[in-house]
Amino acid sequence: MFCLKDLGFGMRQVPTRDGSTVYQVDTPFKIAQDAPLEVYVQMLEGQIRFFDDGLNLHTLLSLGVCFEDEVKWRSLQNLFAGTETCLHPSGLIEMYAPRDRAEESFARFLLSLSQLEFWVANEAFKVKRNKKEFVARAALAFQGVFPKAQIEYSPKIQTSRREVSFDLHVDDKYVDVPFVDSVWSHVRKVGGLRIERPETRTMAVINDVADASKKAAQERDVIGVFVPAMLLSSLEASARKQAGAARVI
Repeated sequence: MFCLKDLGFGMRQVPTRDGSTVYQVDTPFKIAQDAPLEVYVQMLEGQIRFFDDGLNLHTLLSLGVCFEDEVKWRSLQNLFAGTETCLHPSGLIEMYAPRDRAEESFARFLLSLSQLEFWVANEAFKVKRNKKEFVARAALAFQGVFPKAQIEYSPKIQTSRREVSFDLHVDDKYVDVPFVDSVWSHVRKVGGLRIERPETRTMAVINDVADASKKAAQERDVIGVFVPAMLLSSLEASARKQAGAARVI
């Protein structure tokens, strides 16, 4: 018969408001220096529950992580995607498992939670990059190449399921100006849009000005199989060439 000692870690019973039996598990894992990972286990009828009571989220907040930006919250959710561990909107992280799979499930739960240290070190304090400047540069370049083009900022297309946003509308073409490593969100968006609006024309102008130009060129070649794509530097070069030709004339 399974018992809590089989999990292989020290633990102590903690008081609860509802009188249920809950143990705090002592693990060597940390979210950051002097910020241990909070792990609890609760024995239920026929199953076992592993959870953190929302305390690891409180630790993240105390470290200065701000979740006002929805992108940051989605990044944290993605940490648990594809696992049996669930991050609730309240910040509670938990997993339920049958008792005969307790050791295996506990190992997976700890593995999921231990990724928080990596997330704090590499994702939590990333500043959301402002691409307004580069969208404006793309708009000016389009205007230079197509002087009579009608350009609109932040256009939206309404489908039966949702509203789809782009950075620019240049005549009949919907344009995004993604950073390197963000191009696939454009591909997924356009792929979904084509199901309902196959006639819609789109383009990705990949920002190789702010990011590594070599990688941007590689991404252009890869996504170009699926959607029209070009580099921001190429668009600006075309605009300068057009302006030079106009001066000669």
